Amino acid sequence: MLIAQISDLHINPGGQPAYDKADTLRNLEKTLASLKSFCPDLVIISGDIADNGHEEAYLLCKSLLDKTGLPYFPIPGNHDHKPTMARVFHDQTALTSAFQQSDGRHLCYVIKQSPLLLIAMDTVFESEHGGGLDEERLGWLTKTLSAHAEKPTCIFMHYPPFLSGIPHMDKEPFKNREIFAALISQHTQIRRICCGHVHRPVTRALGHAIATICPSVGMQIPLDFRADAPSAFNQELPAFMLHYYAKNWDNEPELLTHMTSVELVPGQFEVRFPFF
Repeated sequence: MLIAQISDLHINPGGQPAYDKADTLRNLEKTLASLKSFCPDLVIISGDIADNGHEEAYLLCKSLLDKTGLPYFPIPGNHDHKPTMARVFHDQTALTSAFQQSDGRHLCYVIKQSPLLLIAMDTVFESEHGGGLDEERLGWLTKTLSAHAEKPTCIFMHYPPFLSGIPHMDKEPFKNREIFAALISQHTQIRRICCGHVHRPVTRALGHAIATICPSVGMQIPLDFRADAPSAFNQELPAFMLHYYAKNWDNEPELLTHMTSVELVPGQFEVRFPFF
């Protein structure tokens, strides 16, 4: 099974550049063409699909995703507007059902059950820049994990439940992170916790699981550990992650995660030099 994860698209109505600089529409088009060449089983979008939650931006993004012919599953980020997402992605049965059952409070749903259990977690609080999980969503996650205790599991969500080391991205702690970490420790079937939001690839252990942050399609955040580093972005290449579930040398199933950058100029990556 091959899962493509893209994150932080920041699409604007009409494909207008984000913050007057980042050509996020071009980046998304190039990214979708690149990931399609790997023939993934599905695509998961871990938040910030639209830059400001506009319906036109979601419709534009949806049209491009539909053209790939690949199953895809959107998860909200802090730049998204949940009611508009639920309305535009009305053909996403699990997403719209989650929205209706929670009276519009969250979009938490199960994506796929075989051979991996894939969980979409909504970690966004309305009108807040910081994220986390409340009692209702923690209860839903506990129930879902307990119902599939033997199934290898990946949790996808926008906010990482840990520090990135980039000070201006770490100002708002993940709400109820201690409870979430304790829940993870109780469920050893969890293989990955796959996040977005930080616009940079980051990896760390979270109990027995591996937690990753997917880089951005729209723009990247410079790696700067200084306490006074400005809140800014640069135009490094867009990138995405591929989570590959396959058998290893011992014929045991194993989950591998690769990050790959996206070619913006035709032929940019074509030349391959031999090792001799």
